[in-house]
Amino acid sequence: MGKDALNQLVYENDRLISDVESHRWFLFEPIDITNLPSLLREGVIIVQECIYVKVSESQTLEKYL
Repeated sequence: MGKDALNQLVYENDRLISDVESHRWFLFEPIDITNLPSLLREGVIIVQECIYVKVSESQTLEKYL
C-alpha cells in the first residue's frame, strides 16, 4: 500500500506520513489471530477483506533494523 492511498482517509495531507509498513495475508490460509488488534481479528473471523491502519509516532532508524 502506498502513502497516496491514505491521502484524505487517514490524514488530510499524506505528506505528514513518513513511514509505511504493510502486510498482506490471504484469508484462505490459516491466520493466528491471538495477538491481532480486535478490529482486524473481527475481519479475519468473518472472512472479510479489510485494511487496518495503525497511526503512531515514527521510530528511529535503528529500531527498524
